[in-house]
Amino acid sequence: MSAPIRVFVADDHAVVCQGIIVLLEQQPDMVPVGQAASSDELLRVVKPGAWDVLILDLALSGEDDVRLVTALKKAHERGRILVYSAHREGPMALQILRGGADGYLSKRRSLDELLTAIRTVHTEGRFVTGTIAELLLRVSSPLGASPACLSEREFAVLVRLARGERPSEIAASLGIQPSTVSTHIKGIRDKLGLSSNAELIQYAMKHGLVD
Repeated sequence: MSAPIRVFVADDHAVVCQGIIVLLEQQPDMVPVGQAASSDELLRVVKPGAWDVLILDLALSGEDDVRLVTALKKAHERGRILVYSAHREGPMALQILRGGADGYLSKRRSLDELLTAIRTVHTEGRFVTGTIAELLLRVSSPLGASPACLSEREFAVLVRLARGERPSEIAASLGIQPSTVSTHIKGIRDKLGLSSNAELIQYAMKHGLVD
């Protein structure tokens, strides 16, 4: 009999975290090996080689989701990262996967699908839902620009702009100059073929970049 899948759970909601752990304890082929409620705690307590799959809630990292995933993947090359998020399976998921996550699943999905995702990402090294697979196909199509063409910083600027933040507020939250934000916005418009900030906001809403 093969060793059980060692699963580490990182979620800032205690009820969700404990619920997942109870679910894991009921599976003959899985065992919970730790938990964390913040990105700082996660980076401090998670140990290389001590887990096979990390279930990661994006809310842990605030606004630096991709950066957290990239840091975790770099430090734990053999571990699989399954992002389990309240965000829908849209373009944001592609940014997370591009940042190093091995799988992405919305919390709107069933617990059975979560278990399937854990097993799949462990055995096959990758897990995507049909929704994300379809999105990946659209991204690879030459028809129209996809949010996936944006850099991590450009994506962050676009999301904040769509949330109604002014360039000065975006600059403050990202720790950059307002002039740099303006440069990013222009670059985003050029890449997406849009001519105004209003069109950028409509684009972000249409592509599900803001809930």
